[in-house]
Amino acid sequence: MFGFDTGIISAVLVYINQSLGHTLSSGEKELITSVTSGAAFFGAIFAGTTADRYGRKVAIYVGCVLFIIGAVLQAAAFGLAQMTVGRLVVGFGVGSAAMIVPMYIAEVSPAKYRGRMIGLDNMSITGGQLISYGVGAAFAHVKGGWRYMVGAGAIPAIVLCCLLPFCPESPRQLVYHGRIEEAKQVIRKVFPNGTDLQVEQKIQHITYHVQESKNMTAGKSQW
Repeated sequence: MFGFDTGIISAVLVYINQSLGHTLSSGEKELITSVTSGAAFFGAIFAGTTADRYGRKVAIYVGCVLFIIGAVLQAAAFGLAQMTVGRLVVGFGVGSAAMIVPMYIAEVSPAKYRGRMIGLDNMSITGGQLISYGVGAAFAHVKGGWRYMVGAGAIPAIVLCCLLPFCPESPRQLVYHGRIEEAKQVIRKVFPNGTDLQVEQKIQHITYHVQESKNMTAGKSQW
């Protein structure tokens, strides 16, 4: 989603022509392109707060919803304002994904696989950009093809929403909110061959670092 939505705009601007009511000026094209990056900055900030308070999975769900809404707004746009709002909403989703997904992977994956999973996440971003160029080429000569280009951004978000229920919540997040037994259940899934002692030691390790984090931010505002 991240890579696709940041990459597809390059093809959209080539084929959008007068679909928004007039031929876009250079400034308007720059606005449509840059507003996503600007929104991503703020999306990352608020996603971090959401993830700490409500959980990593909730924050990822919010990101998916933002991608879907943004894709629909863009695909249905007949004016510059709606297109810009659609890109803005997608930008919030991009920022959310950039902030939460690597953190979630790091907190859930075993140390043995953590590096390659984070690497796969980064590869997926550039892979999404590559796919967006292919989608752009596929719909280049289709009437109103740019709408299919941006609308396709909702597909991976919908797939992720369907698959997220099978993913566990971050054990660190569960420990942070005192849900120790649930955290143990997640760790047993992550380490199916681990003994009860190893699970308990993992919980103690997470608890120590969570408490250390709480002590560092004690008495300080969210800002």
